[in-house]
Amino acid sequence: MLEIKKLQKSFNLDRDSELIVFDQLNLNIEANTTTAIIGPNGCGKTTLLNLISGNIKADKGNIMLNGVDITNEAEEKRASQISRVHQDPSKSVSLNLTVLENLALADKKGEKFNLNKLIQKQNKDKYIEILKSFNIGLENKINEKVKFLSGGQRQSLSLIMACMKNPKLLLLDEHTAALDPKASALVLEKTKELIQKNRITTLMVSHNIRDALSYSDRIIMLDGGKIVFDRPSASVKESEIFDIYKEKLKEKFAS
Repeated sequence: MLEIKKLQKSFNLDRDSELIVFDQLNLNIEANTTTAIIGPNGCGKTTLLNLISGNIKADKGNIMLNGVDITNEAEEKRASQISRVHQDPSKSVSLNLTVLENLALADKKGEKFNLNKLIQKQNKDKYIEILKSFNIGLENKINEKVKFLSGGQRQSLSLIMACMKNPKLLLLDEHTAALDPKASALVLEKTKELIQKNRITTLMVSHNIRDALSYSDRIIMLDGGKIVFDRPSASVKESEIFDIYKEKLKEKFAS
């Protein structure tokens, strides 16, 4: 489904401060699976999502989606197949628009439309039913500006919007990290429901090991831009991951 071949990415090229993030990275992601990506700060997790989404361009290598090379496609073109939910909800929603207006925009993703005819009356009932499925009262705030919603409500809306057009690939960039534990648990459960219902292939970056194991089929650890751990989540114990982190810390301080 997603195939990454010999991916290379560096920053500050030809300078003393050059940073090599990825060097010959290879990764295959099967369709209809959720893969959790973990690792220490600076290991390349978010950079990988940026490369896949087209937010930044690879130096070398290929990114293939369903057999099509998208390495050089613009981010806007990839957005018709790839959706992303950020840690900061304001990057995924328009705070000064209403919930209804945000949903209507998401519903028109990849299409040409007239702003004056953005909201079609016949779609409002559809949006209300979608909001009701989250069971957090968003349907009662459909005409409220998003900036007045709670963090959990904003992130729930971001998730709904990301999945409205049934993307081929969903990128979750620590999408519950800014939420309190109760809101985080709710958003994770709703994420799982949406992914399973729509059979969306998903990459989920997380710093929470327990969540990464509980809500994924496969867990990958990056370190220094390389894959240092890759196993089915069901076969992994939380303690194993922590032991690897401890060893990596020992190596870092010993060097």
